[in-house]
Amino acid sequence: MIVGMLDLPNGHVTFLFTDVEGSTRAWEQDPDRMRSSLEQHDAAIEDAVTRNGGVPVKARGEGDSWFVVFESPTDAVVAAAELQADLAVVDWETPEPLSVRASLHTGDADLRDGDYYGPTVNRAARLRAIAHGGQIVLSRSTFELVQDRLPGGTSVEDMGEHGLKDLTRPEHVYQLNVEGLRSEFPPLRSLTSIANNLPVQLTEFVGRETERREIAERIGEARLVTILAAGGSGKTRLAVQVAADISENYPDGVFFVPLADISSGSDIVQTVAEALGIGLSADEDRRSQLLSYLAGKR
Repeated sequence: MIVGMLDLPNGHVTFLFTDVEGSTRAWEQDPDRMRSSLEQHDAAIEDAVTRNGGVPVKARGEGDSWFVVFESPTDAVVAAAELQADLAVVDWETPEPLSVRASLHTGDADLRDGDYYGPTVNRAARLRAIAHGGQIVLSRSTFELVQDRLPGGTSVEDMGEHGLKDLTRPEHVYQLNVEGLRSEFPPLRSLTSIANNLPVQLTEFVGRETERREIAERIGEARLVTILAAGGSGKTRLAVQVAADISENYPDGVFFVPLADISSGSDIVQTVAEALGIGLSADEDRRSQLLSYLAGKR
């Protein structure tokens, strides 16, 4: 559903972002049943958001994602709780129920030409990316506005502060629990939850989308990817950004190992171990210890 520019609220608003976890795999397995299930999914979400004053905006990303704006953060929370409750009782056409993740974030809207842009939208999308199917996560700004006006049958769980991909400022995240629905999930897929020592970036990464995608794809295919360019052109910054981009694919962590000051190959093992935060015994071969530690990890 796409609405006209005049229907979209401006000013301080709350965004609700949703999408289906694992939808690509479901499409591959049975496209006909997935198509029918997605119709059920869309009907349930549209009903929940519109009866609570939400205005659907054009799709963001894959076709199963929803982008909804609310003037009231409380209405947005009610809609999120109701849509998860409604989805939980759908008799799905697919062999497995569709599992939807949702995020809520409140801030100033940057409305231009019938669409929203800017940091509030970006943060809402990044917040959704760290959630799991069936989970509802709130930003601190939304939580602070609704904490004293939560709908009946709901509660909020503090998930702590989490780093979000592409954003310099971390977000304090809260989970909205709905009575009768699942409330236990794996750790959030944030940079904070994945072991890493990536250098903190003081500015957002802009551009080089093609290079980021190509490097990420090549890392998935090869054991070593080298970036070649002139000195000072931003190779390290690009590499660190790609590491953050693909971190969710590496549950055992992503690490930055600076080798610029290494004077001999024998120093590499110790430098890698220090980056990983592990100690090596002087009584055993250090290289063997490092390889043994890494052998069972991704």
